[in-house]
Amino acid sequence: MKRLLTSGAVAVLTALSMLAGTATSHAEPKAMLVGTGSGVSHPLDQDPAPSFRIGRSPLPLKLKPIAPLVPPAPGEINEFEQVWCENCVAITYDDGPVPNTNVLLDVLKKKRVHASFFLIGGNAQAYPEIVKRLHNEGHDIGNHTLSHPQLTALSNARVAYEIDSTNTAIKEAGGRYPKWMRPPYGATNNRVASVIGSRDQAVALWDVDTVDWRHRSTAKTCSIAVANAQAGSIILMHDIHPSTVNAAECIIDGLRAKGLHPVSLAELFEAPKAGVTYNSANDGSHH
Repeated sequence: MKRLLTSGAVAVLTALSMLAGTATSHAEPKAMLVGTGSGVSHPLDQDPAPSFRIGRSPLPLKLKPIAPLVPPAPGEINEFEQVWCENCVAITYDDGPVPNTNVLLDVLKKKRVHASFFLIGGNAQAYPEIVKRLHNEGHDIGNHTLSHPQLTALSNARVAYEIDSTNTAIKEAGGRYPKWMRPPYGATNNRVASVIGSRDQAVALWDVDTVDWRHRSTAKTCSIAVANAQAGSIILMHDIHPSTVNAAECIIDGLRAKGLHPVSLAELFEAPKAGVTYNSANDGSHH
């Protein structure tokens, strides 16, 4: 039986279609560095090598026909099963945890959604109670290095140190060993991916970049995320910014109104391969 959209869902789609027209243009992107929690951003110091890869957003996509909405599964948030990943979209957050992360977790619990959080090792050490909450509520916890450096500019030994120290910090704070690692700035190459793979971790990039660190706009973060997402997408955001946290409910409602289901990477990928780089779950999107 088909379900009719509520007036609220129609309003969300109408607003998003209007905002999408004013979203940031997607000219060929320049690799950017974003200071951890500081809001300081600057270009990479040098042009990347040919094997360098950085996550980037696709051109804006037209909204697809709306599919019937699927009700949440019964039970507590950390007990529901993966049942709908044919139309799933992974929502991911970098650079935490910070106190703001608790506000986001409240929203995700209310909306019955899991997400993936790529943690800075130093922040995991500073806020172990938030790491425990992430784990207890069933969210993915990924590695985002100890100090947020550009890994392609470091030696193998230093790359290993950044990854290993963060894996340890996450486990000591109450999380489990991460299956995913996201290089800061999306800066990776075959050498870095090999070091990550030797830790039995997959490399998570993205195909939808909300650029939330730059514009700090709740409306733009929501519109870019929803307008560009398609089945199998990985959306990049940063929970260190209040504007991004405030966009969470809008994003979840907007994705669901498009017939998409916001999930964690663990729900999108059943068995990611160590050392493999994933931009999305679509065919041909990983290397």
